[in-house]
Amino acid sequence: MGKEELGAWHCPSHGTLILSIRTRHGVYLAADSRSVGRGHASSDTAQKIFRCGNCGFVAILGTIIARATLPRAQSKLEVGELDLTVMLDCITSEYGGKEDFLTYLASRCYATLQPFWAKYVEPSPKAFLNSEEAGQPVCTVPVVMRRTGLIEVGQIQFPVSASATLLRPTYMRRTEEVIGWGRLPEDAGKMPFDFRSEGSTMNYIDRLYSQAALVNPESVGGGTDVGFVDLNGTCWVRRKTLY
Repeated sequence: MGKEELGAWHCPSHGTLILSIRTRHGVYLAADSRSVGRGHASSDTAQKIFRCGNCGFVAILGTIIARATLPRAQSKLEVGELDLTVMLDCITSEYGGKEDFLTYLASRCYATLQPFWAKYVEPSPKAFLNSEEAGQPVCTVPVVMRRTGLIEVGQIQFPVSASATLLRPTYMRRTEEVIGWGRLPEDAGKMPFDFRSEGSTMNYIDRLYSQAALVNPESVGGGTDVGFVDLNGTCWVRRKTLY
């Protein structure tokens, strides 16, 4: 049994860029499609943003697919995998609208993460604590939603303790006009923008993602999915085309 196999922790598809833009006519949430797996093989087919009916859009960055291995009896390994994009797809599609969306989203995500964590990480935490993810939240879920007559932008995070215990999720409201989660280009603030219309906003999004892909080609790229939320509801502005 190799050294890497003893309680190994892998989290492919870590880098990305999620972008929120607040305008007078509504709020946009955008995500690229680049994912990086084990062996650094890249793909431009990742789905990182999900629509939840007329309530809003959510996205994900951080650990997108978690894989962990635990040693078992007779030199055998047990391998666990949790695809958080599948998790978000199921959770958003199953929302019935009767309970507060933020509470529903955080509790359902935690209820999916916690059993995986308890089974594959907590019994052998050393692998996770020695990984690049140590000291960071497992993942961050940006949220744009219609709530109490307003359009609210925020982020849910799933923190981990110093002993690798998964903690309860936290939520922070964001009020900036432009928010970049992940690998935002350093000169993004110098790019001219005009958010008076959908066309001008989409031009800004395209320019920013083009620049981000040049600066960080290993983690940002592929088609860009863009969702839009206003006081009347939600809609897709763009869905990537996969070949």
